[in-house]
Amino acid sequence: MAIPSTSYGNDSNDTEQTPFMSTSKPTPEPKKLNRRYTQKKTPNLNEFTAEFEQIPRTPTYDTVLNEVEEPDYSDTARLTANVSAVSGFSHTQPRPYQPASIDPSLDQRQRQWKNLVYFTKKGSFRLLGKTIRNISRRVFPIQHYKQENTNTPSKPVYHDNDDDSQSIPMTPTSSHSSTEQPIHQPINAGPPKLYGYSLNIISPTHPIRLLLHSILRWRWIETIMMSLVITHGIVLMIVGWGTNPYPEPLSRWGERWDQYVIFGLFLCYTLMAILRIIVYGLLENSYNEKKMVYKAYLRHGWNRVDVVSILSYYVHFALLVTGQEIIGEHRRILVFKMLSSLVLLRLLNITDGNKVILNSLKKAAPLLVNVLFFVLFFFVIFGIIGVQSFKGSFRRHCVWRDPENPENVQELQQYCGGYINVTTGEAVPYLLKSGGSGLWSKGFICENGLTCEETLNPYGDTLSFDNIASSILLVMIITGVQSWTDRMYDMMDAEYFVASTYFVLIVIVMNFWLINLFIAVITEMFAKVREDSQHSAFSHSTAKPVLADGLEEDWQFSMNNTPHIAATAPTKSILQLMVVKLKPFWLLLVFADLIAMACRNNSMSVSELEALDLVETIFSLAFLVEIIIRIAAQRKRLLTFFKDRMNFTDFIIALVTCLIQIPAIRRHTLVYIWFTGFQVLRAYRLVIAIPRLRSLMSRVLGNVQGLVNLLFFILLAIILCAIISYQLFEGVINEDGEEMRFFSIYNSFVALYQLFSGEDWTTVLYNVMEAGSGNGNSAIYALYLVFWFACSNFVLVNMFIAVLMENFEIVEDDKRKRQVLHYMKKTEDVLDKTNVVNPWNIYRFFKPKPKGLDIKNIPYNLVLTVQKSIVQEFMSGAEADKKAEPVVPRQTNVEDPDKQTQSRFNHVRNFLGRLFPVPQPTTGLPDNSRISLDRSIAFDQVGTFYDFQKRGGVQDINEPRSLRYLVDPTLRETVANRLQETIVHDIEERRALRRDFIRGHPTYDKSLYLFSIRNPIRRWCQLIVQPSRGERLLGTQASRWKNVIFSTIITSCVIANVVLTIYNSPVYQFEHRDNPKAVRPFVYCDWAFTVIFSFEFLVKVIADGFFLTPNAYLLNGWNALDLFVLITLYMSNFGQFSSTTGLERAFRAFKALRALRLINLLVFAKETFTSILVVGLPRIVDAAALGLCLIIPFAIYGQNIFMGLFYMCNGGDLDKIDCLNEGFMEIQEPMPENSSIYMPRIWQNPYSYSFDSFWTSLLILFEIASGEGWVDVLTTSMSIRGKDLAPQQDASQLWGIFFMVYNLAGSVFVISLFLGVVIENFTKRNGSAYLTIDQRRWLDLKKLLNQIRPAKRPKVPPASTIRKWCYDLAVEKRGKFYKCMTIVITLNILFLCTDTVNDADTQSLILTGWNMAKVYIYLGFILIYWFEILIKLLGLGWKSFRRNLWNLFDLLTVIGSFISVMITLGNPSIKTNIEFQKLFMTALCFKLVQRSDGLNQLFTTMAASAYQIVNVFAVWFVALTTYAIMFMQIFGLTRYGPSSTTEHINFRTFSNTLISLVRYSTGEAWNSMMHDFTVESPNCVVSDNYLDSDCGSLRWAYFLFLTFNIISMYIFTAIFVAVVADNFSYVYQIKANFSLVNRDEIRKFKMTWASVDTDRDGYVKPKDYMTLWRKLDGIFTVRVFGPEYSYRNLVKTCNDGSLTTGKYSHHIDIELLNQKLSELDKTELHKRRRDLEKIYWETALIESTTKGVSFNQMLLMLAQRKLIIPENALILEELLEDQKKEEAIHTLSSIDRVRGLIETIVLRKKFLRYLDTKRHINRELPSIVIDNENNVIQMYGDTPISPMTDPNDINTISINIPHSTNSSVYDYYLSDGDEEDMNNDIDEDPHINEDILDNASHDLWKEILDDECTH
Repeated sequence: MAIPSTSYGNDSNDTEQTPFMSTSKPTPEPKKLNRRYTQKKTPNLNEFTAEFEQIPRTPTYDTVLNEVEEPDYSDTARLTANVSAVSGFSHTQPRPYQPASIDPSLDQRQRQWKNLVYFTKKGSFRLLGKTIRNISRRVFPIQHYKQENTNTPSKPVYHDNDDDSQSIPMTPTSSHSSTEQPIHQPINAGPPKLYGYSLNIISPTHPIRLLLHSILRWRWIETIMMSLVITHGIVLMIVGWGTNPYPEPLSRWGERWDQYVIFGLFLCYTLMAILRIIVYGLLENSYNEKKMVYKAYLRHGWNRVDVVSILSYYVHFALLVTGQEIIGEHRRILVFKMLSSLVLLRLLNITDGNKVILNSLKKAAPLLVNVLFFVLFFFVIFGIIGVQSFKGSFRRHCVWRDPENPENVQELQQYCGGYINVTTGEAVPYLLKSGGSGLWSKGFICENGLTCEETLNPYGDTLSFDNIASSILLVMIITGVQSWTDRMYDMMDAEYFVASTYFVLIVIVMNFWLINLFIAVITEMFAKVREDSQHSAFSHSTAKPVLADGLEEDWQFSMNNTPHIAATAPTKSILQLMVVKLKPFWLLLVFADLIAMACRNNSMSVSELEALDLVETIFSLAFLVEIIIRIAAQRKRLLTFFKDRMNFTDFIIALVTCLIQIPAIRRHTLVYIWFTGFQVLRAYRLVIAIPRLRSLMSRVLGNVQGLVNLLFFILLAIILCAIISYQLFEGVINEDGEEMRFFSIYNSFVALYQLFSGEDWTTVLYNVMEAGSGNGNSAIYALYLVFWFACSNFVLVNMFIAVLMENFEIVEDDKRKRQVLHYMKKTEDVLDKTNVVNPWNIYRFFKPKPKGLDIKNIPYNLVLTVQKSIVQEFMSGAEADKKAEPVVPRQTNVEDPDKQTQSRFNHVRNFLGRLFPVPQPTTGLPDNSRISLDRSIAFDQVGTFYDFQKRGGVQDINEPRSLRYLVDPTLRETVANRLQETIVHDIEERRALRRDFIRGHPTYDKSLYLFSIRNPIRRWCQLIVQPSRGERLLGTQASRWKNVIFSTIITSCVIANVVLTIYNSPVYQFEHRDNPKAVRPFVYCDWAFTVIFSFEFLVKVIADGFFLTPNAYLLNGWNALDLFVLITLYMSNFGQFSSTTGLERAFRAFKALRALRLINLLVFAKETFTSILVVGLPRIVDAAALGLCLIIPFAIYGQNIFMGLFYMCNGGDLDKIDCLNEGFMEIQEPMPENSSIYMPRIWQNPYSYSFDSFWTSLLILFEIASGEGWVDVLTTSMSIRGKDLAPQQDASQLWGIFFMVYNLAGSVFVISLFLGVVIENFTKRNGSAYLTIDQRRWLDLKKLLNQIRPAKRPKVPPASTIRKWCYDLAVEKRGKFYKCMTIVITLNILFLCTDTVNDADTQSLILTGWNMAKVYIYLGFILIYWFEILIKLLGLGWKSFRRNLWNLFDLLTVIGSFISVMITLGNPSIKTNIEFQKLFMTALCFKLVQRSDGLNQLFTTMAASAYQIVNVFAVWFVALTTYAIMFMQIFGLTRYGPSSTTEHINFRTFSNTLISLVRYSTGEAWNSMMHDFTVESPNCVVSDNYLDSDCGSLRWAYFLFLTFNIISMYIFTAIFVAVVADNFSYVYQIKANFSLVNRDEIRKFKMTWASVDTDRDGYVKPKDYMTLWRKLDGIFTVRVFGPEYSYRNLVKTCNDGSLTTGKYSHHIDIELLNQKLSELDKTELHKRRRDLEKIYWETALIESTTKGVSFNQMLLMLAQRKLIIPENALILEELLEDQKKEEAIHTLSSIDRVRGLIETIVLRKKFLRYLDTKRHINRELPSIVIDNENNVIQMYGDTPISPMTDPNDINTISINIPHSTNSSVYDYYLSDGDEEDMNNDIDEDPHINEDILDNASHDLWKEILDDECTH
């Protein structure tokens, strides 16, 4: 990111880049960011605060936000504002000519007038043609070529230059990258010429190819092809828009006109494809030397779709011609007809916005595919479990056989696992198809007279767990959380109750966790697209938000700069004053109008309805007068007036609402009621009049164009897919009773939209699969619908969340400023907790009564004239002769809360001024009046000394004169503790002031005004309980163990109380009402718990007071809840209330609040609960209010349209006039045939919904806003024939548009709004909302690296041959053995997938045939796994083997599988063994996880986020338990309703209630169940004793169901999404293109670490640092020289060919050596050496005293050094610490460099002096020896230099290098081979020093040798 220079203060020449903040002003010449520029200069306070207080040059928006919680406009919406607001935007151009000033308003009016009157036909046609050609280039681009160009066009180009394989760079694009350099494009640059041979046959100069190329280059050819595609769609639309409810597809060619048209179209498609293949080639691209390339035909995705469509059509054509496509009811091959319509998908590119969305999805596709495979793995796992556990279970039904007529067999829908034997009366197993019986009975037992038999699976034998495909389909159905409970209840009847665990586990794992990964990927990748493209991911526009937050008092509706009349008019006219003054009146009138419309209901008389119509007419005329007044007030600026969106909207509303009052229109009821929506539309004015709602709506809408583009994209996608679906499903379902039958394009659209919404989508799936079972197309139908459901729900719906998060996202330029404010707020919160006195404390107004000053109790605020640091030095034994500097006495004042507080940026100045110190005044007097919160590390306190290391001795890091001693951990800890102690002293002074305040008001801390601090009873109470709030300043501190014991007792009592409350349900009391002994223990327990909790209450009150004390009981909200529960306990024990009063129900419900005490006792859950439902409550309320403001207008509008139209007769298709007398009720088997039950006919609304009044309308719309039940209302609306007329299926299909629009706005949008708000709250709470992309990526990488552990290997590799071989196999992660085992595991999974219900007869006592073969195959896999385990045990040893949890998992599963298989071979009928065998065989599938990089990374990081997820689950479980108790206590005895189809759908038991609540959390049928429990008298039995009543409660049902729906379905579901998106963001880094480090690099590092960490303690000693760094490879490489420049390799490379006389004698070619060394890049070498020095000293700073540096410390340090730019990737706190650390490292490194330079100079002088002396003595070339004792270079007499081979040749020299050398550990770098030589030398000569030092550089020795050779 390029950071522009910013001028601070008055010095215009001194500019400095701010390290943390960046401005949005583009720079003319962006500079590359220096990683260490923070060391250049530390900005002073004025400079730093100036960055925060920069005033924007234009009032587009405020760049500085005053409050952290201020609404954040979208990054997209502010991009244009940011750029256009900066002067000099076109900085690359010279300063333009400044014309003479003119009147802007006059010029604007003239231009607007010219635009209105100027019109030419030629220009209009030219513009139209250009627009059409642009559209056609998007839809059907002909010339797919791409040009290698460094400049990216700012506008979309018309040729297709998108590559199919795109990758997103690791380094994020700068937010100003699009403005850094001008874009240069040739003006007349056309498409490139042809190159290469097409199809390897046709040359680029072939005349036919050139002719075809010229045809394809014709500018209208793309338009023609787009017209053909549109014509294709129109033809299919016309044919499919028929009204025949029972269509039949054509079975022969030539039966209808459309066949000829489509045949001609495909001939054109084929011809175009052939032309393009001939011109551009089929597979191989053509290119030239200039890298300008034509893409081959099949290299483009849309062309591949064309090929599939063309080939499919000709197959479909051949089948039609031969008559083989449709043969009766047994053959329907329509899949090719459907595939031929895929070419219509090209129309998705018809708009520019759609093109942008498709490109965004294309860039997100790699990660989406990666997550898809991860999710599919779990699909397979759960599918295998389903097959193993439930195969054949859906076949078992209760069957009734007529004893008089054996042929009369009735199959009931009740699933079963056994039946009652008529003879014995006992339960017996079910009957098999083969005639035998099962081994045991289970599940539901059919009643006497029925048998449990195996029949067919449901829905035409298509739905089951009988094979892996059907099982995965059911897993998908459960994941889709629609009708999943029906399958669960069926399986519970067929198997056991515990079978529900399987379904609930899939819902939690798949729906609450894994599917949310799609949301995380889409939101993150769309943010990445927005960052790279510099515009929205949903449009090219960067328009500003529609609604403004800054203009609250005006009529302004848009966020443009159009002046308002009230602000621009020099003098206000009367009309303008009226507009301003009457604004509240008109708002009140809008509210009154809505009230009047809501008063309508179906029970009103005609005269009352006419009166309301008259009132509405008056309102319409009034608003017409209002808009006329507003127009008249701005009559001189009409164009400006109508350009304003709010003015234009109000004008249209007023006009239309008055026009529909015309009698001719008014009498046309159908037209009038639909146009009443304009009357309801006035409600928007109330919404924008409320600041909070206006702000939220502004942020929700953001860039409206992006939202509109997304809506249009989804609508168009559904329409095109509806046309395609009609080709596949035409005539498949031609039966009455089902609404979604795909009998027309519109019906297909509605059906696909139903799948898009997810509501009851399985009904469409079941019906289609059942219809396809007869012709064998069930699998194709299911695959098609499941694919559409997955794409629409997991991608399209989640894009709504992406567009909302785009609008919610904070501007990238403001994120760093927000971090500063957030950091400051956190620090201020710490200070606020130490305030002396709360402003609401009434004792502030009382006169204190202080005691006399006691020498033992000197006040803490008594300040002496001495610095605290001097006192601390004195107490630490500082030197006695050290003199203190003069000090000004410190003035400490108690903060008065009534005084005015400083502004936000004053806090920024004060706080950040301490972080960035400014020069002190010249007086030299320190300022100690502020609390020091400087978080500096110890480096500021450390002095540096010269590092005298003894040459030849052992290095001592604790040597007082050593540099390393400065960074010794003990010293660092001491200095850090001193800094922390300073902060503690400052806080303690405030505590002392509070103590003095308490002592000055003796009654303030007197519990109940009876117990003083010294009271023994109170002191005992304080010993066992913690303070209720804050800290206990006076009195006795709580004893740790006594408090733990007391808390444990209370917690146990709370849990026991909850358990007994659950057990003592109304059902239990009803069953034991005649047995008082069974109920009496619960009464005693209630009293016992009441006494215990009362004792707890008294202890806490006595310990800290009740109300007006420092730590009062009621100051804690959780204590207030405990007190309320205690009161309800007393009321329940004493009170006896009648059930008719409702109080008895209330007190029974209050028992559930006892479960909430679990949250109070669980600290981690309490924090989560508080942050979710307390801190985030305002935002959630805002979202709920905005959602309600959206639902209310729809409720009024729906009431206007559908009031009184939903009625029907329960006795058949009868109109109201015929709905009389009695009818017959439908009956089911096993009732006798031809029997009937009379039922009175009633003209009534459907069971649970109507629009007869505002409240019923609001209720049903609120219900279907959750996405549940809206399809039933939709179906009813599409059957309306008129008022008082019986409904008829599909009588008014278009009426369903209302509910589809509402579902999109009220369900998808509202749910997405809650998700967006909760995610935003969650991210703001943990600070991640303010992180830039670089910072977030670094945090994710740190999270990932912190989970990595060193390789679990033995300390010493085995020596024996076999164990060494096993060791090599075990540690090699990419070897053949590893790959072979991966293949074996994959084959094992595939073999498990082959299990079907027909392969195994689990009821047989003897294994035969295939069953026996399968067991032996399983045994073979297990033996292979045993072989793998044996290799690991032999290679690694047991100690290293057991350190890897995956190894233990493998061992456990293999042992369990082996035992279970062996038992199966002996006795295959043991029930327990069968279940355990299923468990272990399925667990073996998880062995694949550790071998897949993606799966392993996901599982590893899941462990890091498990804590937060467990917290959310804990809170959710407590909430479920609380509501479960409430439902059981209130509705435990309520009668079953129509929705209770099984015995599991009730609140009779805790298990049923808990499962039902999980069901309602997914939204499954919660509203129909709610209406079941609203039953009241006279439809139920009422009794004074609630045990005799089976009534429900309307109020309680609405209260409990609605609140639970909001809390669980909206809030907790959104929290799960937020947690997953926040904690699993590493999923974006799985792919190599998105990752900073991959698994292979980690493995390299672990292997290198294992070679150095021989002790296997996870630490590297200081002496092994260089060895570790030398061996590192890959991205963590820190070596200075490459391997080719090692001593050994240089000797080999530069050897002159002469024979060596000894091991250390080498003949070197100096010229060749110089040539080799000249290839080195000195700049790069110096950079590497500096980096190595920094790493060395940083390692010294973080190392432990004895152990060294840990694995994760070294990994994180290297990752930070090698992978990131600290200024971009570190947050504020980390950046400040990193800056201090870099300063310390720089200081230490500089001192060491100076020391080395001095030594070099000294040694060189000594050596030159020595050479000068030797020159006169001996002319022989000397040997060079490093003497460790004297640090001088001497003649090594015993090892002379061999003479040169040629005395005249000075280019070759033979140097005898002695083996006793020493060098600096950080000055020179050895290769691996050199290290081996060095180690060998050490082994040969034990006198060689361990420290290898070399202070010589290449240049120094070269100069010496050259000088010697010269002489």
